[in-house]
Amino acid sequence: MSDPVELSRFLQHYAKHHNAGAFATPTAKELAATPANMIDEVVTSSGRSAVIGKRLTRVSTRRDFTGRGYALPAGSLVAGTVARTGDAPLPNTDRWDFIFAYADDRTISAELSQTRDLTALHVTAAGEMKACWGRPGTSLPYQAVDVMTVGRVNPAPSLDLVDTMRDELRSVAGWDDDYPFYSDGSWSAVSLRGFYPEDPSRGVKPAEMPATWKAENPTDLERACEWTRLAERCPSMVAWIESVPWWRKLERVRLLRMGGRDGKGGALKRHSDITDRAAGTRDNQIARFHVALETHPDIKMTAWQFDGSPIDVHLAPGEVWYLDQRKPHAVRNPTGVDRVHLVVDVLCDEDARRNIAAATL
Repeated sequence: MSDPVELSRFLQHYAKHHNAGAFATPTAKELAATPANMIDEVVTSSGRSAVIGKRLTRVSTRRDFTGRGYALPAGSLVAGTVARTGDAPLPNTDRWDFIFAYADDRTISAELSQTRDLTALHVTAAGEMKACWGRPGTSLPYQAVDVMTVGRVNPAPSLDLVDTMRDELRSVAGWDDDYPFYSDGSWSAVSLRGFYPEDPSRGVKPAEMPATWKAENPTDLERACEWTRLAERCPSMVAWIESVPWWRKLERVRLLRMGGRDGKGGALKRHSDITDRAAGTRDNQIARFHVALETHPDIKMTAWQFDGSPIDVHLAPGEVWYLDQRKPHAVRNPTGVDRVHLVVDVLCDEDARRNIAAATL
């Protein structure tokens, strides 16, 4: 085995390219304590690779990005860390029953998919995507609605109606980012529907807040989502939202703004909104839709698809887009134009799933 400190640095450097968190890879101390037969390495003149794992002494239960549970049997050989740089081939992986690898490393994914099934896909709030590759016959069946990541849906408002919505937008005030985390300061929002109807600037959803926040605000957990006082000033937006026939049940409805900041623009880092346990496509889980009101052709959203590949999309004015908020996404605004989207959270049912699965780019 390589020097544990050197190997740890190699793993950390690789993982950072895939949005991994601080504790995503083994430390030098952990590597030093790992049996040598659980570390496979290949080193070439221009690259290196490593596969590190363990044999399970008991059943290990996991949950994929949809919330479904699955089990890795006791006795399984599970490789939890895979890394590669340069032209180094992967070590022989035949002995491993399950291999966890970054889905957005398309080369490794393609190689593993030749002999293995995708057992499950995992996503973290920071936007890290890890695929679990098992032996044939171990895959969890994913429906088209969960494979879909981003796409346009119908019906869209007419351009005349979009102009009316923009007129209503000009009277909106009180923009705020009341729980910033991934934003660079360019992000702000107001709520047409939310959990604080008397204060549209408060966009937080109590159920998805951290445990410390919940402990400090216990009565907020009892709040229901309802139209805020701002909705009265945006009747065209509200009427159109309520006219979409397959949006039968609504949760939050917000106006999200990424400021142009006099040419400075802004960015929203790669992340996923998986901290909201209600996000998803099963009955009464929440699906998210974006309607661009103010934008510029150079403003792009990047969404990482089910297979780990990124796709850049521009949401043109009036278009209605589904975004699977559970998967990684990011936004960049290199212009001086404010990007404003009407964002509608809808409780899923069979009709919604059918429309999401049919979304197109």
